[in-house]
Amino acid sequence: MLLRRRRREASSDRHWRAGRSGAVASRGRPSFKVRMDWRRIPLTEHMTEAARVVSEAEVVIDFGESARGWFRVGVFEDLRAADDAERYFARAVEKADPAVQALATGPTPEDAATACLREAGVSLRRARGR
Repeated sequence: MLLRRRRREASSDRHWRAGRSGAVASRGRPSFKVRMDWRRIPLTEHMTEAARVVSEAEVVIDFGESARGWFRVGVFEDLRAADDAERYFARAVEKADPAVQALATGPTPEDAATACLREAGVSLRRARGR
């Protein structure tokens, strides 16, 4: 009798944690991610800019005490890009001084991020007077 009650309680607990989706993960969160294909969304002429977030990271660039910066780097896919040569772009903004930033494009997310970080280093040294 006690064993049946425990099974029933465990079963109802799983059902409660699963919610409507039926997927159960740790701490009651769904175990799946929704991925949306933004290229299938019609963009009107009034939507002049559109980009999908590909990745984000924070990077510290250190040229010594006189030029050090902590950058938030975002890589995006341009949803309105006419060709693949500039489909991705990356933007880096220093956390302490948002005026220090960089922007670069590339055919892949990695190329855009690499060019952006190179430009962020140049912008950082110029801003710090080196």
